Amino acid sequence: MKKTIEIISSVNFFAFVSSLFAFFLVYETLVYKGDPGKFYFIYAFLGILIVLNIFLCSASRFFGKIKSKPHFKLIHWGIIIVILGFIFSGIFSFQGEMFLVKGEESNLVQSADGIYKLPFRIKLEGFYIEYYKDPKPYIYFKDETNGKVSAEKGVKLKKGDISCEVENFYSDFSIKGDGKFFSKTLYYNNPAVLLSCYSGKNKSRFWLFEKKSGHISENLPFELKIEDADIKDFKSEISIFYKGDSVKADVSVNNPFSFEGYKIYQTSYEPSQGEASILTVKKDKWFWLVMLGFISLSLGVLLWII
Repeated sequence: MKKTIEIISSVNFFAFVSSLFAFFLVYETLVYKGDPGKFYFIYAFLGILIVLNIFLCSASRFFGKIKSKPHFKLIHWGIIIVILGFIFSGIFSFQGEMFLVKGEESNLVQSADGIYKLPFRIKLEGFYIEYYKDPKPYIYFKDETNGKVSAEKGVKLKKGDISCEVENFYSDFSIKGDGKFFSKTLYYNNPAVLLSCYSGKNKSRFWLFEKKSGHISENLPFELKIEDADIKDFKSEISIFYKGDSVKADVSVNNPFSFEGYKIYQTSYEPSQGEASILTVKKDKWFWLVMLGFISLSLGVLLWII
């Protein structure tokens, strides 16, 4: 028994377990493409071994004849509490995604284990994209440096014996059931320009799409580009319905909303569906334990420094 304790409390054992932990993290991140939840129990087991190693290594100082300074105890207890917090959080916390189109509401989220039913319903009232600058559409002349014109309706352009005029510009191009063209949103998710072009007496209509996956450029000496379209943030306006009451909230990438022990995060959006948002709903009852460990760890380091 004494020999076993000596092995578990050794630095070599800590290095071995930590290496295994790092190996599984790298494997899950770079190689494994399946359900990440399958690694929770591996991490939990390895985390328990690390906690046990730190606890036994520190026990002699905590309870033995060797006197330990307060900062030493705070640092070691902080490490143990943080690891325990991450273990409990990984095993018992819940996280899932919800996809909503503007006007839709639901209480179902897709988690790693399947469909989870929330005790409240979420409705997407609106979805908004914020850009760093005001995006501007331009038509560029191929093989010409800085040769460009605005992609606004009515703008004329000429290249060689080809003359064109912009019939219309669509920031988020789509086609209705009756064949009419329209923009699904005001945002630059699928920019397109319809051109009327003349070569001699022949008139033709051509589409220019910004170069994105799935679009084939027309054989024209022009191309469409959107300048200053870098996205700064995207935000969902939601309503939450719970026990006969409703709460309105704004959720953005760096601004989650907390409700009844759950946190609602803005994860992503789906440009092909117009105003469509992807929200992450998370519940973690053990986050306080992680924070407690960090407080103990930080206080110990502070006392050590001063």
